[in-house]
Amino acid sequence: MWKRTFPKEAPEILSRKNAAIMVFSWPANCDGAKTEIRSDSSLSQHWSREGVDADDYFLEAVEARTGEIVGGIIVHTGKGAFRLTQVDSAGGWLVAADSTNRY
Repeated sequence: MWKRTFPKEAPEILSRKNAAIMVFSWPANCDGAKTEIRSDSSLSQHWSREGVDADDYFLEAVEARTGEIVGGIIVHTGKGAFRLTQVDSAGGWLVAADSTNRY
């Protein structure tokens, strides 16, 4: 087993169907998301160019068995035009459902 401490704020877990990959979610501009992004060199290099809004999401896929971070992404919502309701991951892909019934 593994454990992980979130010094700023704990994420919401959006994944429900895939037991192998968990998807963590933070508001993209919160301190918790910024801490996660800074702790990974590839994420911090890529995301330093991203402008985020209070309604955007930072998603991080984590292998459930080991706790290893598989990847991360920022989802822009167009100033809150939708909310993510569920996110699952498999084989390097994320599939998201939103509040406007889209996948």
